[in-house]
Amino acid sequence: MATGEDQYLTLITAPPDHSRRRLAEALQSEAELDARTLEMILGRTPPCILGRFPAARCAAAILAITSRRGDAFACTLADIEALGPTHKIRDLQHRHGALIATLWRGGALPIEPKSIQVLVRAQLATSEVKPPPVQSPLASAPRSTYGHNAALAGYAVGGAYGLAVGMYGEFSAAALNWEKTITTSDKLDIHLGDGRVFQVDGDKFGYRILGDSRGLSDNVNISRMCELMTHFAPDAIVDPYFSLWKSPPGAGRLRLPMMKVNNDDPEFAFYSRWAALMYRHVMAG
Repeated sequence: MATGEDQYLTLITAPPDHSRRRLAEALQSEAELDARTLEMILGRTPPCILGRFPAARCAAAILAITSRRGDAFACTLADIEALGPTHKIRDLQHRHGALIATLWRGGALPIEPKSIQVLVRAQLATSEVKPPPVQSPLASAPRSTYGHNAALAGYAVGGAYGLAVGMYGEFSAAALNWEKTITTSDKLDIHLGDGRVFQVDGDKFGYRILGDSRGLSDNVNISRMCELMTHFAPDAIVDPYFSLWKSPPGAGRLRLPMMKVNNDDPEFAFYSRWAALMYRHVMAG
């Protein structure tokens, strides 16, 4: 683990019989962390990132938590980036006890089922807001709160600003009719013991491996892919908790090879790798 930069301090399990305030006060006393801020963050369901702090303070905080029978760990942004790029899978087949992943970039690679450690399943959502169709300013002016003549006079006297004043009442009403579209994208990250990260991206995967169990939506099929992976690797940990996670400061600075080409979501890429490091810490312990 890198030690030359600030680390993300993660609470994995809270100490039993410790209230949020009591734990926050202990971390302030023993690790010089701000109790008031921590008390608010500790309201989240662990595991959660408590903040980004110097390594010495993280070490003191981890000792404070583990000495009270809780669990915690810390990692740097460099540790997360060290897990490397997302290897996007175009097709997946099962042959002779191994999984053969055909990648969008890089040919075909074997994946030994026993090497699968962590599966991170998520549905990402993006929203887009579109205004209603644009109408001619003069055509809409009579319906404005200032009337037809006022709108025209405003344009003549004050140029674009005058017209804007004349149309403001109508614009305010029209803004309420803007259309909001939500698009979802289902992902399944497959973390191997050697650190590589493969991904089944619902936007770019055919699900041929599911055969007759293939469903009618990406949401269903990603869930069935997750079930299939646990069939091949029954000891793998499944994490479906991305939607409950709060992105910490600095997560947007994550840089991975091929990140733009792969259209990686920065927050999910960060979460998936952070989660893999956390579960490996737990398994090692």
